[in-house]
Amino acid sequence: MKKKNANQIRGSLDLLEEAVHLLRQAPLSVLLRYFIGTFPFLLGFLYFWADMSRGPFAHRYVAEAAFGVSLLYIWMKCWQSAFCTSVYSHLMGRPLEKYSVGRMLRLVATQLILQPYSLFVQPVALLILLPFGWTFAFFQNLLLVGDGRDLDLRKIMRTSWRLASLWPAQNHRLLLVLLVFTMIVFLNIGIALLMIPQLLNILFGIETVFTLSGMQMLNTTFLSVVAALTYLCIDPLIAVVYTLRCFYGESVETGADLLAELKSLPKAS
Repeated sequence: MKKKNANQIRGSLDLLEEAVHLLRQAPLSVLLRYFIGTFPFLLGFLYFWADMSRGPFAHRYVAEAAFGVSLLYIWMKCWQSAFCTSVYSHLMGRPLEKYSVGRMLRLVATQLILQPYSLFVQPVALLILLPFGWTFAFFQNLLLVGDGRDLDLRKIMRTSWRLASLWPAQNHRLLLVLLVFTMIVFLNIGIALLMIPQLLNILFGIETVFTLSGMQMLNTTFLSVVAALTYLCIDPLIAVVYTLRCFYGESVETGADLLAELKSLPKAS
């Protein structure tokens, strides 16, 4: 795959192709950083959703349960930050970075303070529509920029916003392609889950409540499971795409992409 200089704007499909290639090349230790953080949150969220929507006594411990899901959310964002940092190190041809206790505390503090705002800002930006692309990129960039190296929140926010503001046309085309791809994956997972009870009935004669009444599956818990599985499939790709955008955005000033390309060249014997 031919690389371009960072000053040349990459096409959205080229960036997605490079992100897929990076995911396929990523070592297992890098991918584990993502799933160690994301699996517990998704399981906790699904349990919380099912319990709160169906449990007769859920109102008695809703505050404690919500607090637990909040902790899992921060846990997820911290590990996703470590995942993005690992991908960035892989791009630069460097070994995986080690986290000192101080850096881990700074990472947790940064993600704890800044990431919860995305739960309120992004839905509002989506309703207004126009600023959504910039806000989405901003909070994605925080995973990499707020990696615990520094606790200067103003500097982190300025850097994240500067990188989010680069190449807006590319960013919005990326979001459009990712939206279509997400909808396709969501429909495929939903149809597959709907077909599993039917296949069990046809192949093994197993009757379930879902084969007796197919409408039983069309509830909020089922839709939440489909959404969680879709998130698990799509979000690693989104994280890598915006890590690449940060990498090429920083390369405009630092030439990091050229240095990484020089490192990848075979040494003369």
